[in-house]
Amino acid sequence: MKKIYIITVMLILCLYKVCNAMPVDCLNGCAVNIIESSDSIDIYARVCFAGTEKDKYVPKTSVTYSEAFIIGAKYVWSGVYNNKAVRVHIDPVEDTALCKKIRVVISPVKDMYCYSNAQKIPPVIWIYTGDGRVCIDHMYSYSDIIYVAGHEFGHAALGLADVYSDSNECVQKYLDSAMNSWDNRHAEDADYYALLKYRTWQFTDLFVYSSDRELLKRYLQIQDEGRDYK
Repeated sequence: MKKIYIITVMLILCLYKVCNAMPVDCLNGCAVNIIESSDSIDIYARVCFAGTEKDKYVPKTSVTYSEAFIIGAKYVWSGVYNNKAVRVHIDPVEDTALCKKIRVVISPVKDMYCYSNAQKIPPVIWIYTGDGRVCIDHMYSYSDIIYVAGHEFGHAALGLADVYSDSNECVQKYLDSAMNSWDNRHAEDADYYALLKYRTWQFTDLFVYSSDRELLKRYLQIQDEGRDYK
């Protein structure tokens, strides 16, 4: 009887893991993939963590920086677009895993010029728990790390450029995107539009928002009526 119970529990646990695991083919051999269906848009990403701070706890929480990064990427990029649920699936793997993945390096700040950033090829994100843009002895709060994670994920995983660096002043001013700064911002319709139209996660160059005239007309004309977008 005891053996049957143990076997049953093991089967349930295995079934739970299988049901909650990322589908084998959803990434299509890549670090990131986005699949759109009739009722959902699913963002899949494989991520590994490195750096001395990855297993340390975010101040005043029981959440590690690695866990907070995953929560942030999901929180910032989940939403609704064209009446479809946008869902984010993160598959954490070991840094030594022989597969395509986004590498997230979480380290303490080194100097005043040390700030969190990301690159697309190869996909790497550097998170500094004391960000030089704020002050050298500043430690990211839980809220800080959530939004920084989402912003940098937008670069390395999704291939989107900074809105605040766009040459079009209207983009900088009016596009309330997760890519326009990183504090308290979520993905907007313009972000999802760019992702799905250009499949930005598949390319080396980052997508620049002002390069799409239709995007400017569709998402900025309400705030800036009558402007001739270039």
